Amino acid sequence: MQTAGGFLRKSWDRTVIRFLCVGSFNTILDLTILNLLVGLAGFHELAANTISVSFGITISYLLNHRLVFRQPQKYSLKRYIHFFLVTGIGVIAIQNLVIYAASRTGLANSDNTVHLFLIDITDKTAVLNVAKALAILVGMVWNFLLYKYVVFRHTDKPDVADEIIVA
Repeated sequence: MQTAGGFLRKSWDRTVIRFLCVGSFNTILDLTILNLLVGLAGFHELAANTISVSFGITISYLLNHRLVFRQPQKYSLKRYIHFFLVTGIGVIAIQNLVIYAASRTGLANSDNTVHLFLIDITDKTAVLNVAKALAILVGMVWNFLLYKYVVFRHTDKPDVADEIIVA
């Protein structure tokens, strides 16, 4: 009989489990930054999303590089830029398109407001978060496939060109 610790270790050895854990962390981080920028700082939804996603992409690169895909090479500016470009297409573009479309519907223009801590939660905020959640699901599949087969693909040759320690 397998213990809980053995099950967790075996599960953690699966790339997709590590990817989902890192993705969940990044999603929470991204949503938190997005909602703070929109709710507290008054940023426009698309500007706030671009900022929160850009921050999330950077954290995602660091965690995916070592934790998820277990790359032996050092962090490099070349790989980070490659990662950012691959992720940016899948995340920033998709999310901003979905958020833009959702914010232009009648559902996003309601006066109903709930006060929670220091943030006013409105129907517009709910629509923003639902749109973001849908875009995250589409982006997750895009990202996993491109990370696995493009950004972090295993090769026999070490990646020594342009290696610059980013973190």
